[in-house]
Parts: sequence; structure tokens; C-alpha cells
Amino acid sequence: MNQPWLDHARFPYVYLDATYLHGRLGRNMQLVSRAVVVAIGINALGCQMSIR
Repeated sequence: MNQPWLDHARFPYVYLDATYLHGRLGRNMQLVSRAVVVAIGINALGCQMSIR
């Protein structure tokens, strides 16, 4: 996803977290493992923004 409004933002603090989720995918319902990464940026004013 492209978020052009983040192009000029500065985040002195960025917190990253990741986890793996298991599920079934495709016609044959093959079991797969996918990583999900979440980034939260804190700007200079202390406001939080989810960064995708």
C-alpha cells in the first residue's frame, strides 16, 4: 500500500513487531505460514500512526 502522506513525516520512534500466522491457501487448501509485520511510528508530538 502506498501512503504518500507519510513521505514528509518524521518518526523519531518506530516500534516493530512480527508474528507468524498459519492458514490454508489455494484450491488444494495447502497449509501455509505467513509473517505479519506491524510498525507503529511515534512522531515528535507523541501521536501514534500505523505504518503499512
